[in-house]
Amino acid sequence: MTKRVLRADAVLDVALGLVLLAATWGALYDAFGLPHPEPELFTQVAGGLLLAFGYLLWIAPRETSLTQAVSLTAAFANGLGAVVLLVWLAGGHVHSVLLWALVPVLTAFAVLEARIASRSVAMLLPPD
Repeated sequence: MTKRVLRADAVLDVALGLVLLAATWGALYDAFGLPHPEPELFTQVAGGLLLAFGYLLWIAPRETSLTQAVSLTAAFANGLGAVVLLVWLAGGHVHSVLLWALVPVLTAFAVLEARIASRSVAMLLPPD
């Protein structure tokens, strides 16, 4: 389960990173019903960071200590992302069905990755 969850989140992060890197492509944002980011520079930097984090998520299952650290970080990032999106969407500042659909996905990844991180910690502890 660990490998599948982390790799699925890696694919999501890479996809989101590519969308953010395309911040100057207004037609793509219009097609997805996304608000146009301004300035695009910060959006593109965030896209690059998501691509890099997607790579870490992909390789994290190879090493238990890496799995724990990356899972905990991903759980935090996904949970925070879900909260930020929910605040913007519920406040009426953004109107996008795609972003509404992303909230439960990010929440699910946050919960699953928190469970992976806690299980990884137990594996690292010495036996009694």
